[in-house]
Amino acid sequence: MRASESRNRRDYEPEQCDTRKWMKGAKHILPILTWSEEDVWNYIRERGLPYSKYYDAPYNLSRHGCVGCPLCNYRQMQLEFKMFPGYAKRVIVAVERYMNTHPNNFLSRNFADEYEAFYYYINEISIADFQEQKKGLFRFSSREVIKREILNQLT
Repeated sequence: MRASESRNRRDYEPEQCDTRKWMKGAKHILPILTWSEEDVWNYIRERGLPYSKYYDAPYNLSRHGCVGCPLCNYRQMQLEFKMFPGYAKRVIVAVERYMNTHPNNFLSRNFADEYEAFYYYINEISIADFQEQKKGLFRFSSREVIKREILNQLT
């Protein structure tokens, strides 16, 4: 974990105690907290360490953690779901189940189906902008966009 990876991390200390009850005072040691991305790559190259192929062409990810991480920016999220459409499909199925079992939640109140909710999740738009987009001149379908842009690789 590095401080430059997010706004929240920039205030971390290299050693810190976890104050959450369920962590029972665990101590976190963050040895590369102050390293730059260049420092990390220099360390890897100097020692000939293995690393994930997704940092190299044709993927060229600058950061790779969990696919579709809500903490990454929306462009990264879209790229990852295009690279790993099976994950996108599983998220869509999970969203559908959640919407069916929680009819009064945010997703169920604001989106017609799981594809609309997923489209909203992977785009940086407001609910109002999303609703306007649906009313547009050219009938917008989240399902069609997601299937064409992400799920097209699945059989």
